[in-house]
Amino acid sequence: MELPLWIVDPAMSAADEAVIDRALAAGLRFRPLADTVRGTLDEATPTEAAGLTPEREDALLAAWHAR
Repeated sequence: MELPLWIVDPAMSAADEAVIDRALAAGLRFRPLADTVRGTLDEATPTEAAGLTPEREDALLAAWHAR
C-alpha cells in the first residue's frame, strides 16, 4: 500500500491508545525525535516496492491544495 499508516482499520483503532504506565515504571525512556529520525534513515534501505511514485505524490498534493 502507498501509505499504510494513514489507513483507518478498526482492528488497529486502539494501537495508539495503549496504556504504557507499567513500561514507564519499569524504565521506558524516549529518545529525541531527531535521534529516531536519524537512526531510521541510517538503517533504511531504499526500495522501489514501497511509498508513492512521484506521479502519485503530485496527484495527492494537487488534490490537497485544491480543497
